[in-house]
Amino acid sequence: GGGASIGPKPLVEFKAGRMNYDGRMVTPDRRRGLIRVIQDSTGMKIFQFCDAETKNPIENENVYVFPGEAKFEKVKQTKDRVYLLEISGGVQRKFFWMQEEDREKDEERAKSVHNVINGIKETAPA
Repeated sequence: GGGASIGPKPLVEFKAGRMNYDGRMVTPDRRRGLIRVIQDSTGMKIFQFCDAETKNPIENENVYVFPGEAKFEKVKQTKDRVYLLEISGGVQRKFFWMQEEDREKDEERAKSVHNVINGIKETAPA
């Protein structure tokens, strides 16, 4: 049975852009994109930045994430919708900006990425 889906179903996916970091300043890359977290056949989680049109991962933008070694959170130094994926103590830092219409859910989206890449099971509020 061959399905039409390409690769695993995303655990999390939403519209976001990439930011370029030159070591001092962060500037937005204006292209439209998607942040996606998938789980491969071995159970490894992969954080992907994809082209919004093709939905294909952009080369060199796939990051294998290990529980406890990555965090995805709001950049507190700005009022903008800027988020940071940081891998184990700053070894790798990737900045993104939310592109979803509903900015009220930015924090929720960021938390879901963080929880998924770290294997945190969110307990439903009682």
